[in-house]
Amino acid sequence: MDGDTNVGEADGKLAELSGDVPFSNGFFYGLEGRQFTKPLWMERGLPHLHPILGKWAGGIFRFPRVLMYPNTFEMGKTSCQSTSTRPCLSYHRPISVVKDTEMARYKDEGTARPLAMDNRGPVRFDSGGKLNPAILDSYWKHGFYVFENVVSAEELKDIERDVAEIIERAPIFPNSKLGKHGRPAFGHDCEGRGYRLSGYRLTRPLEDALGGTDRNQARHQVKMAEPSAPKDAPEWFIQVVLGPLQYSEACLRLYAHPLLMKIAEAINGPDFVPFNEGVWVKAPLIGTSVAWHQDGWTHWDSPELDAGTHGFNSMMQLYGCDAANGLWVVPGSHDIGKVEISIMQDDAGSDRLPGAVPLICGPGDLVITNRQTVHGSFANISKNIRVTINAGFHLRKSLLNVTSGGVHNPV
Repeated sequence: MDGDTNVGEADGKLAELSGDVPFSNGFFYGLEGRQFTKPLWMERGLPHLHPILGKWAGGIFRFPRVLMYPNTFEMGKTSCQSTSTRPCLSYHRPISVVKDTEMARYKDEGTARPLAMDNRGPVRFDSGGKLNPAILDSYWKHGFYVFENVVSAEELKDIERDVAEIIERAPIFPNSKLGKHGRPAFGHDCEGRGYRLSGYRLTRPLEDALGGTDRNQARHQVKMAEPSAPKDAPEWFIQVVLGPLQYSEACLRLYAHPLLMKIAEAINGPDFVPFNEGVWVKAPLIGTSVAWHQDGWTHWDSPELDAGTHGFNSMMQLYGCDAANGLWVVPGSHDIGKVEISIMQDDAGSDRLPGAVPLICGPGDLVITNRQTVHGSFANISKNIRVTINAGFHLRKSLLNVTSGGVHNPV
């Protein structure tokens, strides 16, 4: 990229999962001794600032300026000092965020619960080559399962390289045909409605663009809290990129990962149907929330409705996730039919639903989440990025003779 600024190596110190201490690159946590790496776009340097857009130039979260040192950026219990003219790898925008003590307590307590559950571990099979029955029992009990270390480090590098290019080639505002360098944005010549013109959904920092609206079949019933955005935040930033398989062979290979295929067969039967892939990006300090919802809407009134009717989503975590930037799930909510989330939120008195748990994952972990679970995510005011490669799987019988509309097709 033009105008790259080289960045030195991180010190590699492992942060505490339960604390508020990121790596020296300011983005990632460690989980059970597994060291997280910094993103590819940090490895290969930082692009120059767009001459018109200023500090933020669509797509990549970047240093607002090349800082002259000595200087110190506080990072929880650690700090980074340097006399270099290069940006320090500690967190590069020392923005003060007022901590909501109730939310902090909610996230701390939430972190402990999923780690104590029985729905986490490697992919295991029985003597006949079928998914271990204990895994299936746990999935159907809780509505989600965390498969650890599914994707290798080599595969993660391939995916990261493609994701970096997808972010680099993002439109600079909704439906723009140009990226930040004046080149055609990915998907600029695609046909579709709204953000489907390119597949990129851009949102304003820390907003909840869906809650309380009629979008996506009005399934996001209640709006989430919207923290104040940093003063120098971009006007628009990527929330999700739909249809990434047209841009990424690595994401396409992941969708057909042999272990994922075996899992899909075990959950949905051999006649399963893939659908609705996406790349979700929760940027540090500005990542938007997604209001609590259930994904399904086509079969709630069907006499044949059961816990698996609307299929499941697989979510591979490129860098891992935690209570601050990850998806939250209400365990067991997949098996109680359509839920009045507005009543749940009214009873709770806030958007912090009792009993919900966050997905706690390391790089390369793959989560399967029942599409009937109540789930959502909070605005990301943490210093850690999340990138999730999402792939959905339906039962074929749930699609036959069904016409839908909204997020999945233009009907």
